[in-house]
Amino acid sequence: MAGWFSASNARGIDDILWSCISTLLLCVWTAVHPNIQLDSSEKRRFTSRLGLMIFAVVFPEILIAAAWRQRSLAEKLSARIVKLTIGNPEPRDVSSSPMISGNVRSEAGSTTGTGEMMPRPGAATDGATPLMVEEKDTHQVSNWSSSQGFFVVMGGLSVRLRHENSDGVLQDHEYSFTPAGVELLAMADGLPAVTKEDVEERSNADVIAKIIVLCQVTWFALQVLSRLIKRLPVTALETHTTVHVGCAIMMYLFWFNKPYNVSRAILLIDAISREIGALLVFRKLWAESYDERLRQHEKKSERYWQERVINESQNIMVLDPPPALPVREPLDQAIERYLATISVESVDSNPQEKVLQTLSKDAKSGWQRLTTRYDSSIVRLVLDKTCLSGIKQTADNFEIRTVWGSWSKDVGHGWSKEKLMNMTFNVVYGAAHLTAWNASSFPTSAERWIWRISGLILAAVPVWAGLWIVWWKASTSNNKWLFIFRNGDMDIIGGPFFCVVIVAYTLARCYFLVEALVSLRHLPAGAYRQVDWSKLFPHTT
Repeated sequence: MAGWFSASNARGIDDILWSCISTLLLCVWTAVHPNIQLDSSEKRRFTSRLGLMIFAVVFPEILIAAAWRQRSLAEKLSARIVKLTIGNPEPRDVSSSPMISGNVRSEAGSTTGTGEMMPRPGAATDGATPLMVEEKDTHQVSNWSSSQGFFVVMGGLSVRLRHENSDGVLQDHEYSFTPAGVELLAMADGLPAVTKEDVEERSNADVIAKIIVLCQVTWFALQVLSRLIKRLPVTALETHTTVHVGCAIMMYLFWFNKPYNVSRAILLIDAISREIGALLVFRKLWAESYDERLRQHEKKSERYWQERVINESQNIMVLDPPPALPVREPLDQAIERYLATISVESVDSNPQEKVLQTLSKDAKSGWQRLTTRYDSSIVRLVLDKTCLSGIKQTADNFEIRTVWGSWSKDVGHGWSKEKLMNMTFNVVYGAAHLTAWNASSFPTSAERWIWRISGLILAAVPVWAGLWIVWWKASTSNNKWLFIFRNGDMDIIGGPFFCVVIVAYTLARCYFLVEALVSLRHLPAGAYRQVDWSKLFPHTT
């Protein structure tokens, strides 16, 4: 083992650190494609991007799985849009509906570059002046590319709805349409005519940065490869960096068609978008209101039966019936009920009730748009599936609960493609670090063994995931072979066991990063030998 070497004697620690850190940071910075943050400042967007970058350095496989999921959603949306617009050659003609295509011309001939989707000529726009837009091929809408799908997935289409906030103050609230919400817009014949060119105009891809990263990655990969060919030691930091560079490349490939560094969404201000948006928000809040009434009913029922048992044990006659189960009225009836109370001064101080009341008018119009084209039973079924995911106020970059389900609710714990991909990337990540199984660059055998164990923990994620799914399935399944997981002892053991697994998983991830740096304190002499021909390639030094 040797201590600190300077660059004048072959290569030094500072050379190793700089080449690895610069390569890693450049790769991650250009590979990460954050979603659009509504109503965010430049500073907040930078902070969000930096946080996502740090997360990618520590948990790259989670972001790879998220990138794959976003690509899958974008491709599915593009396919769905094509199906929904077949037979409808004018889904939303640019000459009679809002769209954005650079400059927008008013009837007087002036231009505007506000970035907002312009209303259809003659449409009601709350006092706004009707505007004309540049004509384009109306059939472009039905040929959605993955870039347009990505633009929706990242929160690129938004709508403003006016309703009360948590303090009861009436103000505008901006929401993003998700792929499910855009499908609903297409069903209502309100698909925004956002073209591939419109999306590309908002993408701020830095070609120069990508060229620099390509040169740096090529140089770094050749350096590591040449050291392996020459049988020179590769440090743990170089191994760790190589794995992360590979992860960054995978992220970039999955996000290849995703618009880069988009600062703002396209604001849809036409009637169809506003009405469908109001319907989605109304349906979401209405469902949450019913769920809250169910929870209150459970508490009242529990309290009722407790008091009844106590009273009957004391020979006290109980004549009151148990609390009635809340009735879930059809959505259209709920809209009509809230609509009828708009002109009535409400005594209910619940802000959510006031929001439902305010949204009911536009929600009814949205309901009518859909039911004039589809049977009401189909519309209810579609809304039941999209109400919680059709519109959001934030476009999350990744959602762990979406993949693995919530700890407290029996939702999302079955097998899925998302879980399979997440497990696959974990196995690849862990196995890649195990390539340093017999590396001589670890200062002590203990550090080498902890590295091996950490890699095995990550590579064994399918085992932990399988047990997690079986554990949750056992609580709702009637299969006899799952009985062993359903008894009280296993249920008590399950919770602490998975807590230990999560902690071990996190520590294993952190150990790779810490050990990659700490192991530089003592390296074999061969680790400082430089491969001469690597100097022929352009790179940062």
